[in-house]
Amino acid sequence: MSLRVGIAGYGLAGRYFHAPLLKGCGYEIAAVLTSDATRAAHVLEDFPDAIVVSTMQELLTQRLDLVVVASANIV
Repeated sequence: MSLRVGIAGYGLAGRYFHAPLLKGCGYEIAAVLTSDATRAAHVLEDFPDAIVVSTMQELLTQRLDLVVVASANIV
């Protein structure tokens, strides 16, 4: 059984660094937080079984073992 992970942010850090690293270590990318429609589409292309949410509150209500914050520090 792998750990269920949520990623907050799916830009450069979330999509190209954290998500591949987590997947490569055997974690399940279960949920991703983004409010950008294009990035939401990328999530579903990369992880068809993941859900996309638009708020941190929604992300934290998922049954996750770990949340990686990969959002810009200007937010």
